[in-house]
Formats: sequence, structure tokens, C-alpha cells
Amino acid sequence: METVQRTLATTFGSRAFLGSQGLALLVAGAGALVLLVGALTDDRGRQRRGGDRDRDRNRAGVYDGLKLAAALALIVALSASGTMLSLSGTEEYGMVSAEFESDSPTTVPVGERANLTYPALNGGQLPVVAFYEPASENVGVAPERIRLDRGEQRNVTVTLRAPPETGYYPQYVTEYRYFAVLPVGVIAWLYGAHPWLPIVATSGVLALPFLVVGVVVLRGTVRTRRRSGTGGLL
Repeated sequence: METVQRTLATTFGSRAFLGSQGLALLVAGAGALVLLVGALTDDRGRQRRGGDRDRDRNRAGVYDGLKLAAALALIVALSASGTMLSLSGTEEYGMVSAEFESDSPTTVPVGERANLTYPALNGGQLPVVAFYEPASENVGVAPERIRLDRGEQRNVTVTLRAPPETGYYPQYVTEYRYFAVLPVGVIAWLYGAHPWLPIVATSGVLALPFLVVGVVVLRGTVRTRRRSGTGGLL
């Protein structure tokens, strides 16, 4: 299980798959997979309506190919969506508006600005497109959009602006990451409409090949049978 967790974390560049939280996600995902595939493919308990085709599909070891493909496509789409959501998040910068100079980058003299560097790293195997936007009024970020290939790191500049009044002002920058399977311009257009739209579109593109395979290759039924005396599947 630890090997699976490390492999998924490396592939998708997310620590959400590690530790007890990652183990819980894997167990929940495995349970959902079993329930989903079982619900879509197990027709043995259904009432038979006659016809050789229906009777054939109700036999043990006989599955509907289109339903199998649909189940796989749904699993891929849900996994991709969950991973992109785990890669996104909000970063907090605890800014202090002060009347004195300080070596701390988050302590900014009243009415002045300070720049911080946020290292954006893609630790996964798939290229991503990242968007950054201020989530509070006294912070800015540039660039607002970057593309990161596998293992690539780029610096994002976060600008903190100290208000006229002294005090502690937590500032926030929100990051959204999407797998770069669509053109960057298309992702940007979808992101401009709503940050969740690129997740839906990207997940659909990743799941589409499984649906195509289901329609073209797995049309009809898929049969499995056991080899006599070995228990293996043919």
C-alpha cells in the first residue's frame, strides 16, 4: 500500500495520497470501485425478460462491455477531478503593517510594498497549467498563469501592500491547477467562466478514450470463464 501511495503521489504531484489521509482515500476509492463495477455489471440478480441476449448477459462471468467501459471512464473522471482539486488551494501570508523597517518579508512599513517569491513546482508526471488570483484586498500576484512541465519549477511573485493602519493583516492567494490535456487558451477561457469548468472538461477528455473503446471494441458482452482445474481466467 505504501508503494501504491508513493507511486500515485509521484505521478500526480500531490501529497494527498500519502499518510493516513492517503490510505483512507485509497480504501474509499477501492470500495467505490467495487460498488460501481458491481452495480454496472452484475445482472445476475435481475429479472430475465426473455431473449437469448438477455439470458446470456445474466449468466455468471458475462458482462456488458459498454457498462464496463462506462464504469472505467467514470472512475478515471472522478480520480482526475479529485486530484486536480487536491492540487489546488489557498496560501496564507501573515502580513504585519508596521511603522519600522524589518528584515522579515512579511513585515511591511505602513503604505509600502514588499515582494515575496512563491516557488511553484510540478512534482507530478503530467504537465499542469496553474492559475493564481488574489483572495484578499492587499495582495497581488504575477504572473497570474503559468504552465509547468514534469518536474519544472517557476517562481511566482507575491506582492504585499501594507495598509495605512498598523496591525496584523493575513493575506491570501488562491491557486488552481489543471492537467494540461487541453490547449492553454481553452483552459484559460473555461477558467474565466468558472474555476471548476476546466476540471469538468479535463476529466471528460481523460475519460473519453474509455468510452470510445467501449463503443468500438467492447460492443456487446465480455465473457470470462475458468480454466478447469487451475481456477485461472480465460
